[in-house]
Amino acid sequence: MTPVLIGGSGRSGTSILKQILSAHPCTVSIASELRIIIDPGGGLDLFSALTDRWSPYSADRALLRFRRLLEDCASENPFQKAFRLMVTAVGASPRRYGHCAIGSQFGDSFYRQRLERLFGQLIRDRSAGYWIGSPSYRMNPVIQEAGPLDSETAGEIIGSFFHDLYRHRAGSDKVTHWLDDTPFNILHALGLLALFPDMRLLHIHRNPLDVVASYRTKAWGGQETETIARRLSHVFQKWLAVRDQLPAPMYMEIGLEPLLDNPKKVLAELCGFAGLETDQAIIEAAENVVREDAHLGRWKSDLSPQEADKCRELFHPIMTAYGYV
Repeated sequence: MTPVLIGGSGRSGTSILKQILSAHPCTVSIASELRIIIDPGGGLDLFSALTDRWSPYSADRALLRFRRLLEDCASENPFQKAFRLMVTAVGASPRRYGHCAIGSQFGDSFYRQRLERLFGQLIRDRSAGYWIGSPSYRMNPVIQEAGPLDSETAGEIIGSFFHDLYRHRAGSDKVTHWLDDTPFNILHALGLLALFPDMRLLHIHRNPLDVVASYRTKAWGGQETETIARRLSHVFQKWLAVRDQLPAPMYMEIGLEPLLDNPKKVLAELCGFAGLETDQAIIEAAENVVREDAHLGRWKSDLSPQEADKCRELFHPIMTAYGYV
């Protein structure tokens, strides 16, 4: 299967684009962002600990972190869900990844079985013991021996883990592409190539002033306009540095505004890039996106003139390069 990895600054249309492409009969996706590839402790960290950053200790710790991440992304029981809702109601941060329920989206049993198979492929031995710096007060600590691996072998083993999750969810040989919309995929594109050499990367962008205005509505986005704008300018700068190192056939950039203005044209180009046949279902899905739900131009009412001017100052090179002037 071909991974189609959607990324952006966050609040730039990644979810909308995945929603549209999910209507294609040859794609499969999950409702949430995948996250377990690029987030700390995820697939890319595991790959690096087994290859270029390998040491016996680093490999053991990376395996433990990866298992913990996937366990945190598994289904919530009713008590965990109730507790998460309670603590967020009083302003505390929630159980990490508790809302994702990624395990249930792939099938809890298969999700756990495939994780154990991955560890069986990577771990060659276990022995009683612990490293200096191991977690405190664990009963019967165990050291897991894994690596070092060459990049091709590690990429094949770890990449296959994610491919198999989506194959299982698809349940049909007719599905040829899987989709993920974790925004910072764009920042990790070079590492993702090691796991998915045939991936297609879609960067969806929108007017940066709209992005800032949207972030301000989210507890996880921050509240200060200038702080958000500075962060996003760094995201764009990092993306441009990554983009310069990517093979041109591997990525495509799409504006949210043109996508909604002329979906037939943009989606035809996108499908050609991704290796999909253009399907009427995705065009209809795009036409059904209510422009008010996309909040295009929201900055005009959400940002003060002073805030807008400061954002333009910080984003000037980006807005010029992407035609938002």
